[in-house]
Amino acid sequence: MLSPRTRAPARRPAAQPGELLALVLKTLDDGKAEDVVTIELAGKTTIADQMVIASGRSTRQVLALAEHLEEALSRRMWIAVEGKPQ
Repeated sequence: MLSPRTRAPARRPAAQPGELLALVLKTLDDGKAEDVVTIELAGKTTIADQMVIASGRSTRQVLALAEHLEEALSRRMWIAVEGKPQ
């Protein structure tokens, strides 16, 4: 039996197709994001099925949107965020 320190981290359940996109769009909608566009990438690249682009009315709103997305997605999977200060 493994001790608590050597136990592997619990795996998060894999997201169903479209589930992450729905979560991203709902989070952006809740944060009042503007000009939300989804670009289908399936079959064009191996790194993503969709790309979502959105804008906000101010730097503060865009930062809040990024933080809310980070929080919502990190509950489902491991994510890395870059460029938030800019």
